Amino acid sequence: MKQGVSCGIATVQTMEVTIVETELHSKYYTAGSCGQHCFRIVTNLCVIVIDVSEQ
Repeated sequence: MKQGVSCGIATVQTMEVTIVETELHSKYYTAGSCGQHCFRIVTNLCVIVIDVSEQ
């Protein structure tokens, strides 16, 4: 789970738009014990941001 949070912080630095999405996901993280579901969403966000940065 710690890796997911770190990923979120990294995305925030890359794009301001991601801040809103990351914050929403972070809230879900603490709101309930989603587990792998939430972790997967955060990882997906990070991958998407990296893809955009590459182009």
